[in-house]
Amino acid sequence: QEEVKEVKEEVKEEEQLVIKMNEPFTVGAYSSETYEHIEEGFEVTLQSVRLSQVFNEYHEEQVENIAIIQLEVKNISGELQYFSVDNFNYYDMDSNVLTSYPTIDVTYSDIVELNPNRKATLEFAIGIPHGTDFEMEVLNNDIDCEPVGSVFFIGGQLQETNQNPVERAEDIINKVGEVLE
Repeated sequence: QEEVKEVKEEVKEEEQLVIKMNEPFTVGAYSSETYEHIEEGFEVTLQSVRLSQVFNEYHEEQVENIAIIQLEVKNISGELQYFSVDNFNYYDMDSNVLTSYPTIDVTYSDIVELNPNRKATLEFAIGIPHGTDFEMEVLNNDIDCEPVGSVFFIGGQLQETNQNPVERAEDIINKVGEVLE
C-alpha cells in the first residue's frame, strides 16, 4: 500500500506546472465542439507582475494594493477558445480569496476570444486588502477546473516553490487555529 501511495505522489508531482517568469507553460481547454477536455489548449507566458496604487474611488472593496498581472496567451487547441481572469484563482497568504479589481491602470483586456494559433496580451487587476503578497493558482480549463499549479508573489516578486496546490491546502488546514506572532 505504501508503494502505491508513493507512485500516486510521483504522478502528482509530474503533473504539477512549474511557472517561471517569461517561460511558457501549457494549460488545457474545454472543447465546445466535442465537449471534452483538450490537454494542450493554451500556451501561457507570465510576462510581468507589478503593484499599483491607482485605486477606484467608486469600488466598494477597500484594498491596500492592486496587483497587475500581464500574460501572453496563445491558442494551441485547434478551435476557437476564450481565455480570461477566470482561468486563475487568487488568494492572500492566509488563503482568503482575492477578486478582480476595477482600475484604469490596466492597459489590456482581461478576456479574449482567440482563433487557433492566435495570441494576445491580457492584464488582470487583483485587489489585495492587506499587504502585497498573494498566490495565483492556475486552473486546468476543463469541467472540473482543478488547480494544476500555483505561483506565489511576495512584494510583487515571483517566489519559486516546489509546493503543489494539494500540499498548500494541507498546510493551510494544518495551521487552522494556530496563533500567529
